[in-house]
Amino acid sequence: MSLEELATHLQTAGVGTVGKTIFAYHMPENPAIAIVFLPELEGAMIHEDLPNYRTEIFRVIVRHNNHVAGLALANQVSNALDLHNTVVGTTTYKRLRPTTDPIPFPVSEGDRIEFLVSMWAAYVIA
Repeated sequence: MSLEELATHLQTAGVGTVGKTIFAYHMPENPAIAIVFLPELEGAMIHEDLPNYRTEIFRVIVRHNNHVAGLALANQVSNALDLHNTVVGTTTYKRLRPTTDPIPFPVSEGDRIEFLVSMWAAYVIA
């Protein structure tokens, strides 16, 4: 699974722009409105009886300077990443879905708020 490819998928869905408001692995401090994809430390679970099949958990964090607009953006991200039998880049997602509603975390600097969405993916790698 490529978080960069998922970031591009989000851009294609019209949610933001890769490198300006959508990031993978690291979110700069500067954008007041931003989205970042973060992997879990465990990595992908390998299923030895199913060649190239993996399951994985990852996180998406949405930052915004307005609570209502930030929650709406987090829900838009969740909806755009709710996939069934969809090819994104080199990966076929059998199922990709949010496992939580957006969870708000206040951030003191610049009166920003961040929302965490946990995601679960079942996919086949090429």
